[in-house]
Amino acid sequence: MSTKRILLVEDNEGQKLYLHHLLERTGCYNVTSVNNGLEAVNFLNNNTKIIPNIIITDIVMPEINGYELSNFVRNNFSGIFVIIITGADNSYIGESFNSGAIDYLSKPINELELLARVKNVIRLQRAERILKKTILKLKTTNKILKKNSITDDLTGIHNRRYVIEQLKLKIYKFNRYKQPLSLVLVDIDNFKNINDTFGHDAGDSVLRKISNYVKESIRMSDVFGRFGGDEFLIIFSNTSKSEAVQKFNKIILEIKDFTFDFASDISVTLSAGIVEYQSSYTEKDFLSFADTMLYKAKKNGKNQVLCQ
Repeated sequence: MSTKRILLVEDNEGQKLYLHHLLERTGCYNVTSVNNGLEAVNFLNNNTKIIPNIIITDIVMPEINGYELSNFVRNNFSGIFVIIITGADNSYIGESFNSGAIDYLSKPINELELLARVKNVIRLQRAERILKKTILKLKTTNKILKKNSITDDLTGIHNRRYVIEQLKLKIYKFNRYKQPLSLVLVDIDNFKNINDTFGHDAGDSVLRKISNYVKESIRMSDVFGRFGGDEFLIIFSNTSKSEAVQKFNKIILEIKDFTFDFASDISVTLSAGIVEYQSSYTEKDFLSFADTMLYKAKKNGKNQVLCQ
């Protein structure tokens, strides 16, 4: 076990020497002694690389008393635990704990009790560190799980579950603020032929490249995700139907010029159906109308946008 550091704060020279010797002779503690609370504060502020594990402090001292020191430690050095010792009666216990102290001892000090209390505080610190690490690990794990639950594994963009949740939210906001809202349902033309001709790895590379481009092409306020297979959904916030068509036609033109390692001469095109939300629509209507427009775009020759 590593040696723990203790800062002893005591204005009585004899008591200070006695406690210092008592703690250090155990071989478990490296003790630094100061004469009052002001010296303790200065030590903490000027020795941030050797912060003590525990402060043992008297209450009645000049400049800064034990309560003020304990409160200072609580507000500025939360990892340090304070034990207050005093020759006063037990009526001071409540104020000691209210100041932030972890424990309280009355003078005259019983050696065995002091050492036992210090050991207990060390155990508490160790338990608190383990708890904090566990909580941090859980938070990190939960963050990863949350991200994974809304992310498409292949493309790294949002998955169907997320975009549907966001669609509900966007519809709610439309009904409240009446700002235009447009939905784009996108399909990669002849995607099955790519898979059949060049293999699924080639198809996956197409999905990833298109996903990354579209993600970078839209605003932070818009929502983009994989709807299933080679279909994608874009929710354009505060965007009319005509604006959505203009935005997505630019994306189509750019993607048409993409090149791919598996076949330099292949050209990938997109078809899309676009619908602007109306207050009479249900969520199901909204998606269904976009799907209908996409179907017509595919039937009419692909590589185009149709809107309702």
